[in-house]
Amino acid sequence: MNGYTVNKIKDTIWKTLVLVFGIAFIAFIVYYRLDRTSSKFNVYQDNGTVIFIDKYVSKKDDLRFRTSWKTVINDFLEKTKLSAAVNEKNKSYYPEVIFFVDNFYSTIALDDPHIEKYLKDKPGGDFQLLQKARMSIFFDSLISHSYTSADGRYIFFSNAENLESDLVYAYTFGIISYNMPESARKQLRIDSNWDFYSYTAWIMLEEMAAISTQQIQKAFSTGKTLEEALETITNLPSDYYTNENSSVIKKEEEYIALSFREPDKPARIYQTCLDMAKHLIAVKGKNDFMVYLADLFTGNYTTIGELIQQDLKKYIDPVVEYYSTSSRKAQIVEDQTRIVRSAPASQ
Repeated sequence: MNGYTVNKIKDTIWKTLVLVFGIAFIAFIVYYRLDRTSSKFNVYQDNGTVIFIDKYVSKKDDLRFRTSWKTVINDFLEKTKLSAAVNEKNKSYYPEVIFFVDNFYSTIALDDPHIEKYLKDKPGGDFQLLQKARMSIFFDSLISHSYTSADGRYIFFSNAENLESDLVYAYTFGIISYNMPESARKQLRIDSNWDFYSYTAWIMLEEMAAISTQQIQKAFSTGKTLEEALETITNLPSDYYTNENSSVIKKEEEYIALSFREPDKPARIYQTCLDMAKHLIAVKGKNDFMVYLADLFTGNYTTIGELIQQDLKKYIDPVVEYYSTSSRKAQIVEDQTRIVRSAPASQ
């Protein structure tokens, strides 16, 4: 083989390598610019709900959540017979968007390609909510790895540890807010007609309902009936959320240490809301208590005042006094006007 032929072969090999490398490099760039590659989320469409699941969530929890979240909710509604009221009044509800992250909401970036793609037609306030989640040290409730937007359209989860009960807890806020009648919603708007007492009462009523459904779901998970689940609530200790060993107190202490202020709902507020539930079950009876929850779920009332029944003022008044200090009230107004919303912050 002469030198010319050898050089020709070398030249051909070199050109082939350059071509292969070029194609591989272009393929690499294209691949990493694909939304599914560059996004931090896997996205699933479940009828009218878009589900964003952080890629750091384990495959097991990813599959578990997206295949069971609606079943958990529907089973809960059936077991509590709340489904009958919801269906009768045609008040069915599922959130528009669900985010499920691996402990930290900082993965929610507004320039994430999947967020831009799937949420591009959402109102501007939605992106403020996402930014709030992204930047918050503590976004979740102290008693749940979840947060529900004030209008019920968004639900956030940060952990699968207590997924079923946290899911029902978050869903309760969502359906109650979503089905709230306009006449009552007007009482919560920050304007000249704002009623601070009604505003605070509503915060407690929705929290009382969410705590109740959370505890009922926990009881269902251990094989208890609805009757037994409600009995379990009435037997919870008077310091269930406030004893020094409770996870709520520990979270509150961590919150204060990192933010240098109390959370919007400290542990004692959760305890008061639990006490309200226990009181209503005692004076109404188990069946009528579930009717009361059904009214909240379906918006079967006209004003918030209608819901303040059975001497609930003795629980609400001290909390109104707590929230009424100038600094606390100013913080509430600031939080409400920062993002245009129609109801109080869920958690």
